[in-house]
Amino acid sequence: MLILLGILAGMPNIIFGKPSQSDSLILERVFAYGTHYANADSGAYRSMYLRFSMKTDRRNFVLMFIPSMYNVSRGKRKYIAESFSDVSFKSISDYKVSRRMVSTTIPHDKRVQTAVAKHLVPNLYGETISSDCVLSPFNRLNRKMYRYRINSSGNGTALVTIRPRTQNTMLVRGWAQVDPSTGKILVARLMYEYDMLKIDMMIEMDEQGNSIIPHKVKTNCVFSFIGNKISSQYNTFLDKDSVVANSSMAVIREDSLTDFEKSIYDDHHVSLNADTATTVDRGIGKMAKETWRFMGDNMFARITANNSRASLRISPILNPFYLNYSNRKGLSYKLKIRASYRTGHNSELLFNPRFGYNFKIKRLFFDAPLRYVIDQKHNIWLETSVSNGNRINNSDILDIIKEEHRDTINFDNLDLDYFTDNIYQFRFNVRLFGCIDVIPGIIFHNRVAVNKFVMGLMGKETHYRSFAPTLSLSCRPTSHSPLYSLTYERGIKGVMRSNLEYERIEMDMTHTIPLHCLRKLDIRFGGGFYTNRNTKYFIDFANFRDNYLSSSWNEDWSGDFHLVKSEWYNASRWYLRYNTTYETPMLVMSWLPLVGRFIESERIYLNVLQLEHTPSYAELGYGFSNRVFSVGLFTNYMNGKFGSFGAKFSFELFNRW
Repeated sequence: MLILLGILAGMPNIIFGKPSQSDSLILERVFAYGTHYANADSGAYRSMYLRFSMKTDRRNFVLMFIPSMYNVSRGKRKYIAESFSDVSFKSISDYKVSRRMVSTTIPHDKRVQTAVAKHLVPNLYGETISSDCVLSPFNRLNRKMYRYRINSSGNGTALVTIRPRTQNTMLVRGWAQVDPSTGKILVARLMYEYDMLKIDMMIEMDEQGNSIIPHKVKTNCVFSFIGNKISSQYNTFLDKDSVVANSSMAVIREDSLTDFEKSIYDDHHVSLNADTATTVDRGIGKMAKETWRFMGDNMFARITANNSRASLRISPILNPFYLNYSNRKGLSYKLKIRASYRTGHNSELLFNPRFGYNFKIKRLFFDAPLRYVIDQKHNIWLETSVSNGNRINNSDILDIIKEEHRDTINFDNLDLDYFTDNIYQFRFNVRLFGCIDVIPGIIFHNRVAVNKFVMGLMGKETHYRSFAPTLSLSCRPTSHSPLYSLTYERGIKGVMRSNLEYERIEMDMTHTIPLHCLRKLDIRFGGGFYTNRNTKYFIDFANFRDNYLSSSWNEDWSGDFHLVKSEWYNASRWYLRYNTTYETPMLVMSWLPLVGRFIESERIYLNVLQLEHTPSYAELGYGFSNRVFSVGLFTNYMNGKFGSFGAKFSFELFNRW
């Protein structure tokens, strides 16, 4: 019967017209079923058996740069892995997997194609089928994205055939066999292409009860990239019955291995026996082999390590896909580390440094915060951080030097107004009344002139230090409310050789409004000012500053300015800002032939800024993101007149792998 249904779904002569009244009634029952039983699986537990097999059809050296794929970029072309896990569900889209048993032929027990994992337990009735991607045709909110055709399958069930209204990576095609009286999906087949993966998924639901957790999912996946092609198959079984802990994989296995899967195990066992019987290689050959493996594991691929208390994740140290470009800041490279260690039931240690190298100004930037969470429940933590900040300028100092040496020095290209900035900060946080965070702290800046030699010849300070107590308040009244923040900072002379005095106040409001169908609206509004005008100091706001640590589509592109000149950030004693970004998976390019099928998200930007000595400034922008890269195109206006045009580019390839 399933074969017959598959043939029917693939027939090219099916006509998708306007659903009849009876067809609409069945569709409404499908939509209503998911809404009615959306919370039925809260707190549910399942035993999950997963079998994965892989065949490398074509490969080349590029494969080693792809996260989690280094170990299959060389050596054997066929692998298999099996696992048994306990799964606890908060909801169908929010669950935790605890692995109890693993059997694998993959070298060093590494996981591969980790990006597929979020597709293995599909949420058929949700807005999205897999995590935060792919719009489900069985959710009422997505109905306008699809065309439906309903036929009788001849056995008391209805066959719902689905076709997207446009070819897009966020949409699927396929069919579902449903109970026409209740709208419950019995069997479904969905096909789509997302993030370099072509996925063909067959889903069988539980015949008894109203659970919307799949019972059996068979996923065929094809990965193709620059001459590489890898075919894989995932068989997932979610069962309500528990399994004895000491059972073998052969006992847990709910179906039989195919001949192809048996051949992989047989070949693996032959290789193990051959390795045991062969004399161990020694000398330069073995050393070279181990060195190359170490480089591959730690230089080209993402490094991950986890146990019950600690976790570590390091982005690839050398990977061409971690580059960013903007016409103002040039080319930059980024590296991030995420490390945590659970010190107790309610406490943990976090270390999440970021590094970036800017090729235009030839400088390494870093920000290394170390946080000890004392009480997660009440959000009590201590944090110390070291960073080298952005290169900052002080035009007041340059104006003084120009006035004193007006006719004797050519100031072009001397960089006398630029200073490097090393920052040391300590903060403490405690949450009050469940929604207000109080964050007292201390921040120390050590600013050093870029051209110390010339500054010294002129008898000017080459080091400017500031010591400042700070106090921040942030409040989010509810989980759906905006985040409000207020920061006060006061520089004190004489402490730790500080020679600067200032007072600064900043206010900020950020809010993300989630809309249906993966759309959202990001809003940011804020301002700040310095109150002390009697002494010379650096203008350096916390929420309005230039950032040379390269960012990606989902980090700082929203809520930021992209064409503002770098010197503007340090030239005005006050500022007012407004930023808004509208994001949707389908706006303009998504509907275009050929290219539209690859577009994952589109954005419209509007940024407005007012400073002390500059005209009113506004930025308009449009951007789109796909599986390979993100692009932003921006133009700015001052006093209603066109100013300039700029672009921003970031590699997004394998960011979710």
